Amino acid sequence: MIFVGCTPERYLDGESVPEPAVAEKNFPEAEAPEKIIGPLGCVSGQECGDYCSKNPLDCRAWCKTNKEPCTKLGLQGILEMPEGIPNSPCALDNECLTGLCLNFKCDIPNPENLAKKSGFALPGSCASISDCARYCSLPENKDACLTFCDNFPSFCTNLNEIRASTVPKECSSCTTCASKDCILDCTYRCYAFVPVEEPNLAELKESLVLERKYQKPIKAVWEPGPAYNRIGMTYFAEDYLDLGVNAYSITPKYNRKEGKLVHSVDHAIGEKADNEKIATIIKAKKAGFQVVLVAHDLYDMFPDVNKNEKFSPETYIDEIKNTSLKWAAIAEEYQVEYFVPVNEFEYILYENGYTAEQACEITNKMYREMIPQVREIFKGKIYCRVGGMDAQFACMDFSLCDIFGFTYGFSSGGYKANFDSGFAVAEELYQKYQKPYLMAEAFALLIRGTPLAECANLHTAGIASYKEKASHGEGYTFMGLVQRDPINKNDCTITEAGVVEKYKNFFTWMNGNRK
Repeated sequence: MIFVGCTPERYLDGESVPEPAVAEKNFPEAEAPEKIIGPLGCVSGQECGDYCSKNPLDCRAWCKTNKEPCTKLGLQGILEMPEGIPNSPCALDNECLTGLCLNFKCDIPNPENLAKKSGFALPGSCASISDCARYCSLPENKDACLTFCDNFPSFCTNLNEIRASTVPKECSSCTTCASKDCILDCTYRCYAFVPVEEPNLAELKESLVLERKYQKPIKAVWEPGPAYNRIGMTYFAEDYLDLGVNAYSITPKYNRKEGKLVHSVDHAIGEKADNEKIATIIKAKKAGFQVVLVAHDLYDMFPDVNKNEKFSPETYIDEIKNTSLKWAAIAEEYQVEYFVPVNEFEYILYENGYTAEQACEITNKMYREMIPQVREIFKGKIYCRVGGMDAQFACMDFSLCDIFGFTYGFSSGGYKANFDSGFAVAEELYQKYQKPYLMAEAFALLIRGTPLAECANLHTAGIASYKEKASHGEGYTFMGLVQRDPINKNDCTITEAGVVEKYKNFFTWMNGNRK
């Protein structure tokens, strides 16, 4: 595959110059009576146009310093040419003279000639396209490969073609999977091979009525992770509705790359990743769900050092604010009901060396600075979502929030007592701020050989605790129906736990007891 470069012909007098028969092009003759000497001594529009079609960089340099004669020779269009060659390693003009891209002609993009570009490196330093395909098939290398392919999409066309032939045997059935009948059989490792169609937002928005429809009590599902967000709303909307779910959570996932936050999904990065989340918002609204849009999932950015050392939150706060404001504008455009400006930042601090009090102080300061700015953009309800910090979140300030929620998940016993502790703190904060709350995420783990029955015990305990202790609770969120992540979390779905009917009955009970 050869790069399609930015050739100069289309910029000369607005028409294409056929090659090699350039002489057939009728370029305008010089209008001035005196002879104009153009680049390399050409003296007419046709002669100069012929030269410039083959030597665009030389002509652009000449036109930059000779704009009036450039115009008289009909060459002004060459100044409109973008720098470098789009979708190639040559982003600037001077990079088009390296041997890889010479005068807007490119060699076939393979590792050997790409290496000619100064500072150029393939993901994982792979040495061949086949090696790159194998490297990029591993979930842990996803972000590096997405970043690379975003910069060099033409190269990645070849990469993806070859990658399709290197599908691990366990994932072979996932390469054609496009329904809920098979999607849950695809493991986390295999999601990279599930076919994904880039959303057409204009088509999706057709017949969409943009309005907020608050539904109480809030009966929600939390399916974090890009693939689960998309898969949940693409294939399982009817299943959620059958359970009684009326709220769907949508969460952009960010990593830090070269000093800035980068949004990625399992198959795209940047704007394409943004569009996937927007498409999921549209699908959820069309299906009748109220939407909880969380500004960002940041967990992969931090090491979770088990309180052995601290990271500096100041390094991240400005970008967290900017990203939050970006998604607040999207939330307002699509009339999202609930917006979470910061997701569990205090818990990230708590897990990385800070006491609960220190974590609260830092996060409360962020709330005070950020929430007023968010309110200037977003007119729905602001939802402050915290991790819980082992029921030590009483130090959080929810005065600027409309609603708050806390997360709890465990892997070994004591479930009812732990849920009870969390709801006790939530009730205390309700009395202090007069703000309603919800269980933000009840999740179970299957780690280190935990029996599957423990998942059911956890969910059963959470439901019982909410009924008994959450006097001012306004909703409950479970995780999840499709969330299965054996690589990172080993999350146990409610289907695997066998508690689907219990949640159905619980949500029916909520309708009659919490309005």
